[in-house]
Amino acid sequence: MSKNSMEKYKILRVLILEDIPTDAELIIRELEAGNFIVEAKIVDDELGFKKGISDFRPQIILSDYSLPTITGLEALAIAIHECPEIPFVFITGTIGEEIAAETILNGAAGLVLKSKLHKLPQTI
Repeated sequence: MSKNSMEKYKILRVLILEDIPTDAELIIRELEAGNFIVEAKIVDDELGFKKGISDFRPQIILSDYSLPTITGLEALAIAIHECPEIPFVFITGTIGEEIAAETILNGAAGLVLKSKLHKLPQTI
């Protein structure tokens, strides 16, 4: 890749909290399609999430809302406490308007539905 073509791309360190590996891969592909060079750490539980924040030092956090071992709002609260400067975006299946509003009121930088992942690069 030439230097000129590299200038179109931005390196993005992403911590992804997602329990479905194929969904995490789709998220990465959408970011790459949006001209990001993605350095991703994928975790699926609270311990991995906390370790990812401290050790991986992401530029952005992308999190599912519904996970088996931690809720999205719990993850958001941890992120706000540990790294309030890092944007936190929910990526989830269908949720109601009330829950969507709650995520923003609790400090999320945004929310993208999994059915509309093509909008993710614009959200970032």
